[in-house]
Amino acid sequence: MWVEPAQLAHVPLIADNARQADVDEVAASHGHAIERALELSIRLSLRAWLIGHREEPIGLFGVATSSVLSGRGSPWFLGTNAAERYPVAFLRASRDLLPEVTRGFRVLENWVDERNTVSQRWLGWLGFELSEPQPWGREGRLFRHFQMRTNDV
Repeated sequence: MWVEPAQLAHVPLIADNARQADVDEVAASHGHAIERALELSIRLSLRAWLIGHREEPIGLFGVATSSVLSGRGSPWFLGTNAAERYPVAFLRASRDLLPEVTRGFRVLENWVDERNTVSQRWLGWLGFELSEPQPWGREGRLFRHFQMRTNDV
């Protein structure tokens, strides 16, 4: 696995091969096309990265500050199907990178589409707590709030 700082030039690498679950999730949550969601996510993030395996990009991920005063951040990951082709490497890398994502935040939180079961399992595996499904987002579909309290800050 390799990781490098995200750039707007990386957006097509992920958008052109995005997981359908991620495309559906950003449409339901914010009404954006995947390209726009990736661009906004990079621009709004305190830190963001591109992750890949061998020559293949797997996804873009990062964390945006949602509240400086309360130390809250919003982590995100939008990827391609390559993560499922290299599950062991991806899981190890995501766990290894978690301290960098949590750095400087007391709480990480965001929302995951109820239909996105792969992402829900991954978030649970990383240690996030997921709420019961509730209507959320632009389309009012069922989403689960997820959060993790950290020892940082």
